[in-house]
Amino acid sequence: MNRAEIAGFSVLPGIIIGNINITEESRNTIVSALTARYGLTNRLEMEVKVPHVWRDDTTTGRPLGGGGADQDTTTSANGSDIGDVEFAAHYQINQGGGGTPYFVANLRGKSRTGQDPFEVRRDPTTNIETQLPTGTGFWAFEPSLTVIYPTDPAVLYANLNYLINYERNVSGFGKIDPGNAFGVNFGMGVALNEKLSFSLGYDHKQVQKTRLNGLAGTSARTLQVGRLLMGASFRPDGPVTVNVTLGVGVTEDSPDLDMVVRLPMAFDIFN
Repeated sequence: MNRAEIAGFSVLPGIIIGNINITEESRNTIVSALTARYGLTNRLEMEVKVPHVWRDDTTTGRPLGGGGADQDTTTSANGSDIGDVEFAAHYQINQGGGGTPYFVANLRGKSRTGQDPFEVRRDPTTNIETQLPTGTGFWAFEPSLTVIYPTDPAVLYANLNYLINYERNVSGFGKIDPGNAFGVNFGMGVALNEKLSFSLGYDHKQVQKTRLNGLAGTSARTLQVGRLLMGASFRPDGPVTVNVTLGVGVTEDSPDLDMVVRLPMAFDIFN
């Protein structure tokens, strides 16, 4: 991400008197997670997800026109620890089939077991983070509804979700409300043969403004996070399936690129 900050005034179009600071930020995040799902009945499934987060951020800046040497300054920080543990329940509402779509109700909760962003180490002089958080610092719940419609050889799907973040009092800051988020995603999966399939979809979230003590700051804004999703699934002989999903950011607030690799394994624990 590139950013230009200007403190000054313009005397003519294209001529600025003041200080200009150009920064380039590189952010890398790797999340490994162990997820367990258990079917209580033919329609009800419980889930627990335990993630481990590794982050590395590098910021390179060059002040221009400040009267001194225009030299690059680079700062970096990283973090590695357990992330926010999640738990969920999924319930198939109807029988489906025979031209009728399947409706699945979902409820997901997120804890704050990860490294709190308000408690990480900071440089005492610049107040810049020297350690990156691995959690959000807020409890959250997300109800959603999934619709699945099989139409051989494809499966169409759509999901509506609403993420509720719970505000908290943070020492030294006040009451922080990170804002809720409304999301929608849709797409299709197509089977190429009995072992290989691919999918194409789109995911979009609108994240509301963050508020401090009930007020949104002047720099706070609503975020639009959109991603184009492309994936493939391969099931060789055995209980393991390989799923790979590639997400490409299509809005300014989205990550440029993210990739998810899953290795789901199905087995009967009572046999």
